[in-house]
Amino acid sequence: MKINTLNIGEVYISATKTNFAKIVYWFVSNKTKNNPALSNTGENGTNELTNDTWLWGVGLIDIRGKECGEDAPECDGEQVVPEIKINQVYNTYFDPCGSVENGNKLGGHTPVPGRRMLDPIVPQVCFDKNNNNWKVSTNEVVLNTTIDFCQKELEKFRLIDNVSEVDSGDICDALEDFDNHKTYPLKVAYGGYLIKEVLEKHEQEHKKLFESYMKRNKDELDQKILDLRIECDEAGTYLGAQEKGIAELTGLVSHHLNKNLKKWKWETGKDKRNPDYKRLAYENEQRTHAKVQLLIIQYKQELMRLYGSWVWCL
Repeated sequence: MKINTLNIGEVYISATKTNFAKIVYWFVSNKTKNNPALSNTGENGTNELTNDTWLWGVGLIDIRGKECGEDAPECDGEQVVPEIKINQVYNTYFDPCGSVENGNKLGGHTPVPGRRMLDPIVPQVCFDKNNNNWKVSTNEVVLNTTIDFCQKELEKFRLIDNVSEVDSGDICDALEDFDNHKTYPLKVAYGGYLIKEVLEKHEQEHKKLFESYMKRNKDELDQKILDLRIECDEAGTYLGAQEKGIAELTGLVSHHLNKNLKKWKWETGKDKRNPDYKRLAYENEQRTHAKVQLLIIQYKQELMRLYGSWVWCL
């Protein structure tokens, strides 16, 4: 904020307090002739500032400032708690063609690593007149994850989006390939029919499991946010309360998520410091793939309805 004072210089607000603000002023290269406001005349009528006088300096001035919370939204009604949301982003974070010990890796799911997993938090700030402090919350917490597939590996199969892409002369082979989707890793041979939707659903189930871990103990996070207050000596303005609120909320949310993230990694075999990580990883994949079995059966049924010659495969 900048204001002119007596047309001789510039005054800059450097800080704002509850009752008074300290400001720093500069008077630089200002000619002062015929400016009675700057007259420095003594009792004997001498020492008037002249045309050749250049006044400069730095000092502190007390001025009346705004009250804390003035012109800010007042708190009204119940305080909101955030919804945790999972956002799937384009993959630039992991190699979907990386090998795994249980077979060739066709794809994968992972949370975006580091601080980029959490989107910037948008604070909701209001002033509580009853307690003379700020309440801070946010409507949502957005976590970024990514899913991707190994294209060079998928090219070795006949990838299909629906059963109409199966050649009429390949009904028996396709039914056998569909059955080979039931195990994990898949037992479909190179050149066989590979159902794209089954691969996608498997990874989506991994994402759902990750989401469930991130939402664990959310009531604890909600209570910490409801208890969060920013005092006027920490932030005297609405903008200051927003900035402080972002820092406080980000700290609370990050601490909560990091605990859940460590638990997710440990219990799903992604943390190799766990001496039992291989078994946990295998069991996690089996539980995940069990949730796609109905989809595989549906593809077989649709293929049977499309072609009547499937009975000869029995």
